[in-house]
Amino acid sequence: MWKRIAVGVLAAALVLGCRTPDGPHFPLPAQDVAAPIPDDYVRVVFFNTSNHALYFESGHIRIQLDGYQIPTIWLDRYVQVYAEPGEHELLLEHYDVLMWKSRYTVEFVGPEVFLEVYNNPTSTKYKEVDELPADFHSRFTPGRDPSDW
Repeated sequence: MWKRIAVGVLAAALVLGCRTPDGPHFPLPAQDVAAPIPDDYVRVVFFNTSNHALYFESGHIRIQLDGYQIPTIWLDRYVQVYAEPGEHELLLEHYDVLMWKSRYTVEFVGPEVFLEVYNNPTSTKYKEVDELPADFHSRFTPGRDPSDW
């Protein structure tokens, strides 16, 4: 009996220990995707399209850009940031029994970049799209407030 408890505690510690540590926070502008873009920056909009049937309450995605935390976004939520043009390190993660982390190198070019982010059974992925979905303003709402980093 005690062996099972000890194994359970160790497994929980291992899973929780795999969570990406909180780092400094990325500056979060107003979430109006029609707002003017500051000079020398790229508007980057992350929006979560994870499958509702598979991920319902576990569908949130943690995002880090160059080691800076961006607020977690849940299903049908988005978050907008302004980043410098060029290459960046993107970390996406979600928890689904285990913590699934995926690292990517992304390049931001042009005035706007739209990144659809979504959960897979063993990873967290993104896809750059040319424009926001036609139903973006009716389907997606701004991510939770900055207290949900």
